[in-house]
Amino acid sequence: MFYGRKMIGVAFAAHAATSGFGWYAYSALLPALTAAFGASALQGSLGAIVYQLGLWLSAPLLGPQLDRRSIRRIMTLGALTLATGFFLVAASRSLLQLYLALGLFVGVGSTATGSLAANTLVSKWFERNRGQALGVAQLGISASGIAVASGAALLAAEIGWRGTYLVFGGLTLSLVALVSTTVVSRPEELGLRPDGDDPGRAAPRPDPEFVRAPTGALLRARAFWVIAGIVALDICVNGSVALHLPLHARRLGFGIETGGAALSLVAALALCGKLLYGWLADRFDRRLAPICVSLAHLAGLGAFLIADSLPGLLAASAVFGLGLGGVVPVWGALVGDAFGRERFGRAMGLMGPVTLPLSLGGAALTGWLADRTGSYDLAFKWLMAVACGAILLASLHSGRRAAPASKTDGGGDVRGPGRATSCASGPGSPPG
Repeated sequence: MFYGRKMIGVAFAAHAATSGFGWYAYSALLPALTAAFGASALQGSLGAIVYQLGLWLSAPLLGPQLDRRSIRRIMTLGALTLATGFFLVAASRSLLQLYLALGLFVGVGSTATGSLAANTLVSKWFERNRGQALGVAQLGISASGIAVASGAALLAAEIGWRGTYLVFGGLTLSLVALVSTTVVSRPEELGLRPDGDDPGRAAPRPDPEFVRAPTGALLRARAFWVIAGIVALDICVNGSVALHLPLHARRLGFGIETGGAALSLVAALALCGKLLYGWLADRFDRRLAPICVSLAHLAGLGAFLIADSLPGLLAASAVFGLGLGGVVPVWGALVGDAFGRERFGRAMGLMGPVTLPLSLGGAALTGWLADRTGSYDLAFKWLMAVACGAILLASLHSGRRAAPASKTDGGGDVRGPGRATSCASGPGSPPG
């Protein structure tokens, strides 16, 4: 068996721990947390905002390290940091302590273990099948969401939200052993090639300009900003709805268990979306997958606006989940195609701060609108406008590998490590 498949398994577990325990659990437990601290919907949103600050602001620092150093060591330290964060959340006695634990430990640990590190690990082991490999690895996000979103609410009803976070910390510690004994940073360390190709086949050398000044070359590339814009808008929609869905369910008159069940349904359909959009990204025009993601967002948000019963709420959650699941695998596929696997960590890391304002602002504005109007209707309408913006940007993306501005004027080709993609190929054509 190609050893890269084991890396998909490790990435699956890392995504499950970081997204399931870090994001889905916080959203599912948000009604209990706001009640415990006497907080408003906006104040509850600030916890998710601080978490994302730690997540994305640490990404530019960790991205280059993941490209140059041992991914195993970084992921091991990240898992320890993440577990510490969950223990500190359980011990929090004020909103300030909660925010610090979420931002400095849970957010940074998630970047070093899951969102950035796990995606970079998979991208090092796969090129032709990167979209599908990332999609399968990120099934861990959806699988944990299915179990954790409803399971956290049920567990909190038995042992309280503090006890629930203690359980999450203990489970995360088991990830340390898995990572430290299994992860191999690159296939070349075992004498292998990405995708299990013949080790004897010579690989193209990296473009020397990217090697000398990779950050400047990436930031000058038009593709960098177009991809970052698409992702920022999609993450704004995803994060805002996933965070506030349990509170929306409560305002419709349902209990915390119903909110958790709706969030689990979002995660279940997101699982299908990851496979679907990863497959689309590897085989068709690169613009098609992100456009389909945003169309699913639009349909789900429209369904939330008219849903006033339990079946309607669940149906809207299912439709929206199909879009939610596609964002991360499509992001990874677009970045890998544009910048190559040796610059994957740096490119995704640099995009973190670019996506940050919309990611943070979307969740906060959604909570503020809900507090001011007494419902989420207006918030869902403005999120529909955000999804339309993502469709517009996706239609502008060519899907071609980005070229350094000083070497080409938009018409040359750029050779990345392991493969070359000519700009003469059609937009979004599969590389290789």
